Amino acid sequence: MIIEIEDIIGQKKALGHVQMPPNWTLGQILAESETLRELDKSVVYVTFNGMKVDNWRELSPGIGDRVSIKIRPLELFSLFAGIISAIISVIRTIVSLTT
Repeated sequence: MIIEIEDIIGQKKALGHVQMPPNWTLGQILAESETLRELDKSVVYVTFNGMKVDNWRELSPGIGDRVSIKIRPLELFSLFAGIISAIISVIRTIVSLTT
């Protein structure tokens, strides 16, 4: 999946590409680390392949899907940039433990 995190005012943006582990949802991934739980609290809305979705925590994006998460502005860019790294790290850990 291609994952994009952007603040709602469009000043900061991070982009990553990672394969989701089978049978895992975005909600489950975000519950796996403190940084990602904080991200969950900051979400304003999410689009999935260009369409706004309300049930984004239940999505299991595939390899060609694009998830765009719009969040409240964050003050520290290091935290913002670390979100994508945290998502990819959690997913890689899950995949390594389940394969």
